[in-house]
Amino acid sequence: MSIRQDLTINWAVSPRIIEVAAPSVELKVQDLYDTLRSLGDDVGAIAYPEIIDGSGKEVLSPTELVG
Repeated sequence: MSIRQDLTINWAVSPRIIEVAAPSVELKVQDLYDTLRSLGDDVGAIAYPEIIDGSGKEVLSPTELVG
């Protein structure tokens, strides 16, 4: 789990705007997900709807699960 310190969210607009501070030029989707989940747990974010939702391991078929 990697929480990035170079991401900020503008909670007041819809859709919300996520900014990545320079000089970052690469952002892994897993890092984005982990960071957004963490920022969504902050006290200031409680007044807003969740920004991201995820799931996994739901059954797709008898032999396949969501990754």
